[in-house]
Amino acid sequence: MLYLLTGINKTLRENRMKELKVNVLSLEDAAYIAGFFDGEGCVILHKMHINDSVRTPNYGLRIYLSNTFPGIVEWIQMKVGYGHIYNRKRPGNWKRVYEWCINGRRADDFLKQIYPFLKIKRLQVEVAFEYIETLYLPGENRNILQEKVLNLRHELKKRLTMLNKRGIS
Repeated sequence: MLYLLTGINKTLRENRMKELKVNVLSLEDAAYIAGFFDGEGCVILHKMHINDSVRTPNYGLRIYLSNTFPGIVEWIQMKVGYGHIYNRKRPGNWKRVYEWCINGRRADDFLKQIYPFLKIKRLQVEVAFEYIETLYLPGENRNILQEKVLNLRHELKKRLTMLNKRGIS
């Protein structure tokens, strides 16, 4: 009986991992989206605030792609096969902005497909890949992270913040 339950749990995990994938992009679409992402995209590590005394602080990977023309954002969502689109009103006479957002493992899967074509956001994406590697360290518990992993994630967030900084450097 335990074997059957283990088999069911394994199947559920495998199905869950399939759900976390995004569509495979054609090389042409990946190149186009990469160019668009270089100009209009953003890679961030956001600190997640958990009100649970057992869990340690954590970070999450999030990708944004913004434009004032909703059609291109919807096209990217359709091609990738996942993500949420947020419609944000901006102050004054500014046009509305449409943001496509994708998180976590799906963001990783998406970034791996566009990475070969990136020019401007290449360093930010490399930091995101370093962060993803910290999710799969052997012997790590998702809820209680070792101090060295927390410090590494904090440093990655600082590096990404510096790379994303606006203005004259």
